[in-house]
Amino acid sequence: MIQIGRTYNLEVVKHTDFGLYLDAGNLGEILLPSKHAPDNLSIDDTVEVFLYLDSEDRPIATTQTPEAEVGEFAYLEVKDMTPIGAFLDWGLDKDEVDQRLSFGQSIQGYIKHIREDGKIDLSLKSGWQIRDHYSQMIQDYLRDHDGFAPVHDKSPPAPIFDLLGMSKGQFKKAIGGLYKQRVITIEKDGIRLV
Repeated sequence: MIQIGRTYNLEVVKHTDFGLYLDAGNLGEILLPSKHAPDNLSIDDTVEVFLYLDSEDRPIATTQTPEAEVGEFAYLEVKDMTPIGAFLDWGLDKDEVDQRLSFGQSIQGYIKHIREDGKIDLSLKSGWQIRDHYSQMIQDYLRDHDGFAPVHDKSPPAPIFDLLGMSKGQFKKAIGGLYKQRVITIEKDGIRLV
């Protein structure tokens, strides 16, 4: 049985613009985001990945190697201390940066969220760039599936993520824009390309 917190060799079953889906047996298909996927992988190839939960508690895969797996012991470096506890470096990315940054480099960032402790979460993409990215993913899916997707704004989060690899919030923002542009219609059993 495949478990979160362990490393496995999994088979590639689907290729998308944002990554690869891997067959994780009892856990279903799990996303390996593009930034962690080797360029030369094709469907039916296998890849060694570590499985963990992302910030929204969804199973996700990475080719990065953690300092420890479930049930193992490791000494980890403390990266930050806050009133709620310590943040440790366990070998996996925790941010959204998909490019190398260097000290003193100037880049444009967008404020995503201001935390209660006064710290600011930044994104290198603006809200509209992210929405446009997800809108394009939805349109690509619709074109590849006879113009129909069996999810809509009232669908639970899990089917949306399983089908399109995005959160319900991202999905709703994207289809809202597509609906206003009259690119899709929203029906009781899903969305349809106009």
